[in-house]
Amino acid sequence: MSMTLLREVVLSVHREHPDLTAKHRYAILTYAPELAEVIGPVPQTLTDIASWEERTRFQDGITRRAAHGIAELLDAYTRLTGPLTLTVDPADEELRAILHRRARHVTVRNGPPAAPGEPTEEAIRNQISRGAFETAAALAKTANEHRLHAFSVRGTDPELAEEILLELQENQPDPDTLMATNYSLAMLYTAFHEPARRDLERAKALAQKAVDLADGLGHPFARSFQRNGLALVELRSGNPDAALELTTECIRIMDTELPDGAREHYAVLHINRARVLQTLGRLKEAQQDFDTAIACDPYFPEYHYYRAGCARLLGDDEAAIAGYERAMELSAPWPEPYYSRGDIRAAQGDVQGALEDFGYVLELDPDHLDARVNRAALLAESGDHEAAMADVQHGLRLAPRNAHLLCTKGLLEKPETARELFAQALAIDPTLTSALVNSAILDYEGGDFAAAIEKLTLALEKESADPDLWFNRGVALQADGKHDAAAADYRRALELPGADRTELLGKLAELNAAVPGTQ
Repeated sequence: MSMTLLREVVLSVHREHPDLTAKHRYAILTYAPELAEVIGPVPQTLTDIASWEERTRFQDGITRRAAHGIAELLDAYTRLTGPLTLTVDPADEELRAILHRRARHVTVRNGPPAAPGEPTEEAIRNQISRGAFETAAALAKTANEHRLHAFSVRGTDPELAEEILLELQENQPDPDTLMATNYSLAMLYTAFHEPARRDLERAKALAQKAVDLADGLGHPFARSFQRNGLALVELRSGNPDAALELTTECIRIMDTELPDGAREHYAVLHINRARVLQTLGRLKEAQQDFDTAIACDPYFPEYHYYRAGCARLLGDDEAAIAGYERAMELSAPWPEPYYSRGDIRAAQGDVQGALEDFGYVLELDPDHLDARVNRAALLAESGDHEAAMADVQHGLRLAPRNAHLLCTKGLLEKPETARELFAQALAIDPTLTSALVNSAILDYEGGDFAAAIEKLTLALEKESADPDLWFNRGVALQADGKHDAAAADYRRALELPGADRTELLGKLAELNAAVPGTQ
């Protein structure tokens, strides 16, 4: 979008509806930071104030979040004031697509291409900082800033990034360059290359070389940073204990040798150790590290998101929801916190709240598969079969072998078709409880009690705390003439929270009346 045009639109909105600009401040300032003087600033994170040399946190997707915020701002504004026509830089395809899809009363036209910025190192860094890696890559290539070029393309063209890094190693074999390039190559082989090209053993060797070079250079920041990279490789390699030892050593280096420096890196280290501890199941300790990171950098949204996930694992849904909502407040729109809140709401029985959250996630990302799966299931349970089927069909276009979607589709079809769909789902995931249970119901209704009992037994192996499963198997056992086993299932169900005691006691009484002395 033309920055002049954006400024004019935002100023108009701010004059007439300052509540709208306040709500979308993060999005506006991503595109036009100079407007902070007009609409007010957002709180600074440690990333905002870190020097480039000590910055370790770079985010992809920032401009995508901002584009959604701008679309929501303009959609709300035009519903109040009438249609609007905007000219947009044709190179900004993501913004154009999001405006076209989400700002319903805005007509988007291609304007003249934006003049390319000067290919200075500062300009490239600014583009990287706002997550505009494609623009950064073009500038870096023009300026022959090889390290920045490799960094900018690692997410989209890791093969090119590797080629640039290897050429750098050949042409500039000084310790600093070798340390930086070995680290970057290790990250390519850990996370950025296509799965078939990833090589964790090679990544570990490269990361260890970077650690050795950092030790030779002697600077505490480099020594800590490179060990953190090696810790990531160890974690991805299935060695969380080694990763924990390394991240703890990183923090010790910072505490003892650089206690007042590189605070962004210090916060990142605590986040990384928290995630390792969470992997190890040491959730209380993980929560302490999340708290330390948030105390250092309270306005970084992802930290609240990560801590909320840990709170949920600890069973504190209230704290988890509060964390997800804080993450929402500190950023332009992004799907993850809404999806996670929706997941909790669904588990709590708040179907309407969950549908709203999953629906919003799908506004942001129509191809978000998990949200599509979960919304389809909730819609099916709510009786909105037409909407559920639309979600199922969309989801199956994305993932034709998704067992959850095949199972949900089965719930929407006639019995014979449903039976085949449940069978397909179980061929993909033999432990999928919903498919086992619904297939067992069809078996029971068709008089095949033994098959129903077998499937419900498999379901109970996975979810033994569900009283409804014990009840259902009891019913199948009773129908199959296994009265003592049925009574045992009914009594087991009675011991569990959420059991329908009236129905269960009624079934036990029914059994005893039919077969006195049933055990």
